[in-house]
Amino acid sequence: MPRPSPVDPSSSSVDDDPLGAFDVGELRIRKPPPAWTTAAIVSSVLAWGGLAVHNLRALPRFDGVPPVSFDRVRASAKFIPRSALFALRVGTFLFGIFFVGYHMIYEERKKHTDGMEYLSDWTILLLFATEGALGLSMYRKEREEGDLNGLANALTIAYATTWTMNLVASAGAWFSFFAYPMCATLEGVDDYPKCYLEWYRLTEHAANIVVLFLEFLCGAMPIRRRDFGWPILFMEAYVLFSWFSFWRSGKVVYDMFAFSKGLESLAWHNGAFLGTTAAFFIALRLHQRKGYRTAPGVRAAGPFIVARVDGEGAGEADPLVDRPKT
Repeated sequence: MPRPSPVDPSSSSVDDDPLGAFDVGELRIRKPPPAWTTAAIVSSVLAWGGLAVHNLRALPRFDGVPPVSFDRVRASAKFIPRSALFALRVGTFLFGIFFVGYHMIYEERKKHTDGMEYLSDWTILLLFATEGALGLSMYRKEREEGDLNGLANALTIAYATTWTMNLVASAGAWFSFFAYPMCATLEGVDDYPKCYLEWYRLTEHAANIVVLFLEFLCGAMPIRRRDFGWPILFMEAYVLFSWFSFWRSGKVVYDMFAFSKGLESLAWHNGAFLGTTAAFFIALRLHQRKGYRTAPGVRAAGPFIVARVDGEGAGEADPLVDRPKT
């Protein structure tokens, strides 16, 4: 392979820079010192966390959204029996137990796989846990009206976070399949696109979306604008975990998140949070017909039905769901 000719320093207007430089058109820009980009990365991640906390503290004060009724957790769409929704939720949870035992314990010990390093591992476990919690809560009864509103609120937050983060992880997995193949990393052999583990990973990231859409069609769980901050904090926790993992072992989970990448790493860190934001609002838009909108004078109830109400004191319309008998 021919080697590039050495550059004569006298013919260049840029001094010798050990940190390197990059070209933008005819413009040659020096890379900033690593300390600068590292400080910018940390500052931007903290800023996203501050934005999330601000949303969580401010929105509930003025969005006018009523507490989520526990009937939303227990109800199913009219075209499907509650037992089928219960089977979907509990079946997903039981498969999750198998997945954890086989993939994250057995394979980790035998083959030393990635364990909990990747975002997809976090999001798939969140899906299993959320579906299990929804399923196991379906047949609970309130002793008094509103007795389980706190549980309904927690499950609504978990549901919104699960939708958002699984959209992010699946989009990232499919994007990386084409842009950043991981055959050599996963199997030790670069036989792209035939590598088994790549296709296994993509199947996993198609199955989780199928489960979420079945839950959306068969259940009555809403997503509220006020819960935007929770997926951001989830991503924040994963980023901090990645930093801790690098500090402890020196291993970078995602190369694009390496501090040594400088401005590229800064862009990827912020891109992760922007992607989380986009995923949340896509899920929110999809669930607007499920109710709990912040728009004045509009209450959506149940799947596929939108009810408009008059007056500030109007209550929520009856959703197109089978309410459990109490």
